[in-house]
Amino acid sequence: MMEKEYLPEILPCPCGKKPTIATMLPDGRTRYVYRIICDCGNSPQQWSVSKSSAIRLWNAFIATK
Repeated sequence: MMEKEYLPEILPCPCGKKPTIATMLPDGRTRYVYRIICDCGNSPQQWSVSKSSAIRLWNAFIATK
């Protein structure tokens, strides 16, 4: 049985909408990169190598707003 990956809580966007996880597979890479985005356009531009690091980046980004 495969263990479920623990993911931190995604904080809500200040606009009130729930952000989503975007994925991308850049040319030449074998693994996806992740970014948390909101429909309002409020999101960091940096991509992360794991979902949990993308969530931590989002939460830190939102904490500065």
